[in-house]
Amino acid sequence: MDAFYEAAKQLSPPVAAALAALEPGVAAAVTEIRLRCQQPVTLQTMQGTVYLTKSGHVRMCPASDSLITPFAEIQDCFYAVCGYSVHSVQHALTNGYVPLAGGHRAGICGTAVLNSEGEIINVRRITSLNIRVAREVREACPKEVAGLLRDDSAGGLLFAGPPACGKTTLLRGAARVLGNAGRLVAIVDERMELCPTCTDGFVTPPALGCDVLSGYPKALGMQQALRTLAPQTIICDEVGGMEDARAVLAAANAGVRIVASIHAQAPSLMWSRPQSRVLLETGAFQYVVFLESARTPGVVKGIYDVASLR
Repeated sequence: MDAFYEAAKQLSPPVAAALAALEPGVAAAVTEIRLRCQQPVTLQTMQGTVYLTKSGHVRMCPASDSLITPFAEIQDCFYAVCGYSVHSVQHALTNGYVPLAGGHRAGICGTAVLNSEGEIINVRRITSLNIRVAREVREACPKEVAGLLRDDSAGGLLFAGPPACGKTTLLRGAARVLGNAGRLVAIVDERMELCPTCTDGFVTPPALGCDVLSGYPKALGMQQALRTLAPQTIICDEVGGMEDARAVLAAANAGVRIVASIHAQAPSLMWSRPQSRVLLETGAFQYVVFLESARTPGVVKGIYDVASLR
């Protein structure tokens, strides 16, 4: 069964039924399912946006038979992706997403609830959901990247690129390369996308030699790994901010190599953007592996020595 159907069945019954009727050839090309309050359901593919009909077909533009999701249906879909237990995903929800079975992820839009310190503590009146369909490409690690990973004298690697360009898939491939080479690897999987879990373990077993900290905030997970797992490499997805940077620095000072990812639009902007600059300034990363785009996921645009990007 294609990953699309696995992701779609986690929505409310009416929406899931329309998505289940989609032809396999179309479903295999879908990367995102987008639900918006009082708007047609859209599907993102490599070729662009298509519109879902009530009968499970697609059209290039909205039509009279487009599937519209009213406010109540959006709420039903939200509760469904939460497993009808919103409190169990509260930490993830305050960060704007809900992890789904199979490694899929639902991005959430709604009204933020803030505490007295201005921190988001909840999201209510949900108005949009973006279901990102996770498809793993086995052993997806280019030779030049694999060579750096196997080289114990090489420093940390930071995978960078725009959203949906294949960074998470490349991190999984990196874990396999390191595990197969006999290295001890700790994976800090805050969003539960690198190694999705299920009721009896993992959806797909992690690479050899890998210990997985699922659902841990990245900084806390890295600290826990250093205290208890004695890793040679720590892998984590979408790092950024001072707290993550401090944890990366602590790991690097302990002699642990970091392999991580970050959103970035161009190599020339790595030092000028505060989020990436604070990571590069830790000295934990020797190379930035820049990926092309969402249209060519997993394709390496270039490998840059950090010093050369200044």
